[in-house]
Amino acid sequence: MKCEIESLNRIMADITNAREAESKNLQKELAEKSLIQQEVSNLKGELSDVTSSEKSLEQELSSVRQQLKNTSKAASQEQGKLQTELDTVTSERNVLSAVKTT
Repeated sequence: MKCEIESLNRIMADITNAREAESKNLQKELAEKSLIQQEVSNLKGELSDVTSSEKSLEQELSSVRQQLKNTSKAASQEQGKLQTELDTVTSERNVLSAVKTT
């Protein structure tokens, strides 16, 4: 009978040790899961920030493209005016040269 009690006590001790070890493992897994969830939350926040920055940069790029288009159009118009003025001056010079030679 004493051997059976000792055997049962060892079995109970083994079961208790196994339960405590499993409990520690589960707590460790829970802590790791919590860290992973926090990291996922942080990454989602960073992704949101990046997405917002991307949209802002796209709007800025669109604005710069429009400014470039407007500047190019204005430069083209100015070039046309200058060419007209140059043609007028050249014609007047030709007329003056013709008058001098006569």
